[in-house]
Amino acid sequence: MKKYLWILGIIFFGGLSIFAFYATGNFKSTKHKQYEPTPLTVVLDWEITKPFELQIFYLKDKNERFNQQSSIRKKVTPQDTHVEVVLPVKRIYNFRLDFGSDPDKVILKNVEIKGDMYLNFNNWHDYVYLNMDKTKVNDKDYLEIYSKQQDPYMVFLFPFVLDEKK
Repeated sequence: MKKYLWILGIIFFGGLSIFAFYATGNFKSTKHKQYEPTPLTVVLDWEITKPFELQIFYLKDKNERFNQQSSIRKKVTPQDTHVEVVLPVKRIYNFRLDFGSDPDKVILKNVEIKGDMYLNFNNWHDYVYLNMDKTKVNDKDYLEIYSKQQDPYMVFLFPFVLDEKK
């Protein structure tokens, strides 16, 4: 009887070994994708009355000042009610929105910066407004900007840090 148990054990463990060898050789190994962070993106939901060139200035740290080299431009039209502009940086400390020249009327509904997480910038009292004829917050809590001036822009007042996750 022991002889039969011994033979059954050899057959069982031998079969198990053959199966393991076969399985590891024939199944594709799982390749893990390397994590890539979502790029930082400025998102604007708005209504505009005429085309202009939007320019977004960004600061990467508190020791910088707004300059042309740290900005990105995008031509926008009244059909562009949702605009997303990918920033060429992995960190942002503050931003400024420029509305070209003589944009007429701009109604900002939403301003956010997103990546793997996002920050919403819809508290309209947290900005400085320059070269604008009039700004007001309407009943829907949207910011209405009126400007026939050259280079109207708004700057967020408070520094913050938003990084791509690593």
